Amino acid sequence: MNASLVTVLVYLTALAAFGAWRSRGVRSDEDFIVAGRRLGPAVLAGTLLATWIGSGSLIAGAGLAYEHGLGALWMSAGDWLGIGVLIWLAPRYRAISRLTVPEILEDRYGPVARVLGTLTVMVAYTAIVSYQLRAGGYVLHVVADIPVPQGIALTGAFVILYTAMSGMVSVAYTDVVNGAVMLVGLLAGLPLLVAGLGGLGGGSGECSASDRTHGGSQKGATPDAACLASHLP
Repeated sequence: MNASLVTVLVYLTALAAFGAWRSRGVRSDEDFIVAGRRLGPAVLAGTLLATWIGSGSLIAGAGLAYEHGLGALWMSAGDWLGIGVLIWLAPRYRAISRLTVPEILEDRYGPVARVLGTLTVMVAYTAIVSYQLRAGGYVLHVVADIPVPQGIALTGAFVILYTAMSGMVSVAYTDVVNGAVMLVGLLAGLPLLVAGLGGLGGGSGECSASDRTHGGSQKGATPDAACLASHLP
């Protein structure tokens, strides 16, 4: 068993243990779905960070940045524009004291809106969760040589079990840790990336050669900027 696999297993075991411990405080649907509405700004920011920066950013977003340079930051424009809108809407939603968006839609527009809202969420998150699970399968394949389909199944099983134990209570607090780990990893990896390219001025040739190999256009970005962009979420 290699060190990478041991690290992953220890980390997941710690998350599962934390979820089991937090599950003792879940007494109602409100506790499970919205953590009893007791999350502070720091925890909310942490869970938002960890939710936003995931496989879509670290894998797909990095690939898009490699192809198109820093202009790929617009890929997440909908996210940060949405956050801006939520700053204004969140206090209103909190005052309604509902647990889900479809419930809010039903209060305002009727039961048909609730059904349509539920279907929209199901379709959207089927796509979102599917690529997250696929990324988890690839990670297990890299660190443990587990075939990707089995890795996807194992990732899905863990996520379901972990979330079912205590819902948002466990997810929110561990997201703070997960977000910190991702940020530290990205910041620690950035100087290693630059050093591996021979410094900020030494990566031009390598990026350009890689560009020709993969057909990336690097629109609007210098080769150095494109290399760095491929590392940023």
